[in-house]
Amino acid sequence: MERLIVSVHIAKTGGCSFGSYLKSQFGDEMYFIYRCLRCESFLYATTRDRVHEMQQIDCAGHGTTGEKIAQAIKDNHIRCIHGHFAPKLFSPYFNNPAFVVWFRNPADRAVSEYEFLRRCPDAARKKLKPLLEEGRQVEFYEHIANVQSRFIGGMPLEKFDFIGITEHFERDIRLFARQFGLPDKEIPQENMNPQKGVGHYALDPETRAMLERINSVGMHLYRAACEIARQRIH
Repeated sequence: MERLIVSVHIAKTGGCSFGSYLKSQFGDEMYFIYRCLRCESFLYATTRDRVHEMQQIDCAGHGTTGEKIAQAIKDNHIRCIHGHFAPKLFSPYFNNPAFVVWFRNPADRAVSEYEFLRRCPDAARKKLKPLLEEGRQVEFYEHIANVQSRFIGGMPLEKFDFIGITEHFERDIRLFARQFGLPDKEIPQENMNPQKGVGHYALDPETRAMLERINSVGMHLYRAACEIARQRIH
């Protein structure tokens, strides 16, 4: 029996591009799952645009639980899910799903999120908006510190069937396709800083050291993820 692919999208790790890639592979047999920015309820649909439309409606129409989404996945023979959710949300409802995640250097990920939300402030959570509006950059970085480790909710890295490294996006997406027996597809690049891409930001040594210190737990996780990804290649 084919395993459900559960792709955990940590913000600013290449997840929008990867989501579009998954859509090209699975079509309507895939759900995008994201939270409403106002009420925090989970929303799901077969396209990301439909989820965005749902985020604009009255929150009274929201309130879907992980259990209800899991039942919809089963009823509609969904093969892949992708979005901003912790792995544990769906673990109780599926037998042996294939967990997928991407990690990025935490310093670069933090700067990427800051720059993205400056360009698209409507995408920011309510508590982050005053930090962006008032230019309180260090406080912003402190607020989102170690988000990658918090996102996976303590799930051991070894439990992930596939770990991608954003800095090696094209290489790793091809490894993903090979691992899951998927055909070669064009690799999209979406939602990126038009001046940057997915590589390293040219930060001064003091700023990078500050970001690595704030994200010390995340740095440890990132290095461990890189090592596991390296070992799985060989």
